Amino acid sequence: MNFSKKKAAILLVALVMVWVGNLYWYNRNLLKEPVFVKCYYDLQGNMPIRLHYYQNLEDDFGVVGISFPELNNQFVPCNDLWKGSTKYYKNKEVNIYFNTLEDVKRITNDKEVKITKVNVQFGNGKNVIVDIGEIYLTPSFNDKPLFNGNSSYADSNNEGRTIVTATSDGVIKGFNNKFNLNLSDIIKIELNGKLINPTDFPVKFKTGDTIVVKYNFNFKDENDIRRNYFYQLSSIINCEHSAGEKSNVFIDIHYDPDINKIDVKTLEKERGNN
Repeated sequence: MNFSKKKAAILLVALVMVWVGNLYWYNRNLLKEPVFVKCYYDLQGNMPIRLHYYQNLEDDFGVVGISFPELNNQFVPCNDLWKGSTKYYKNKEVNIYFNTLEDVKRITNDKEVKITKVNVQFGNGKNVIVDIGEIYLTPSFNDKPLFNGNSSYADSNNEGRTIVTATSDGVIKGFNNKFNLNLSDIIKIELNGKLINPTDFPVKFKTGDTIVVKYNFNFKDENDIRRNYFYQLSSIINCEHSAGEKSNVFIDIHYDPDINKIDVKTLEKERGNN
């Protein structure tokens, strides 16, 4: 009988310790406020903006409004969508739509603008200024085409390529990386099968030459913070015609991280919310 009581006492202590441990880890992983994931977008025309954030599982509010402090606090309509859940968090996507190209031109004064912050209005009445990464909006472009598109390929492993053929002689001035973020190990450019290194620019090409742009977002280092970000790029290569006219090679590149593998607490610390 005494042995049974001792066994029950040990079991009770073990259950209490497990409960306390779970409570500790639960509280340790709670977010003080929703955490937005940085995005690096180079958008043309009236392409929508996708923002992503995490909030605690029990939070019952979402985003009801977005404005841009760097664009005279211009308010834009949006919707808030649930995308999935992890052990502690909900993942949400905020879609910002521009109905027409004229809307983008009005907001940007018909010139390329850079957005690094958004003012987020939540359904619980709280407003937060968020460092969102870097978003470039280009409402229109008048570049004379230098290339014919031959083929594009992308797979579910975050790899892809685009092949184009030059329609006239010209010069590749460089890799058009607008972001304060090194992507030279992710995006590669080849001319007639030969890799172009960043130190090779400018590089001349002739009519009929083939240019291949390859990308691979399979980050080798598990601690590489770039693996947690969203990417959408379209203007990759700066070129110039032999006559001096400037042009770009427009290629659509996407990368969405696995929401189940994003280290949310690391993102929170990166933003100083720890």
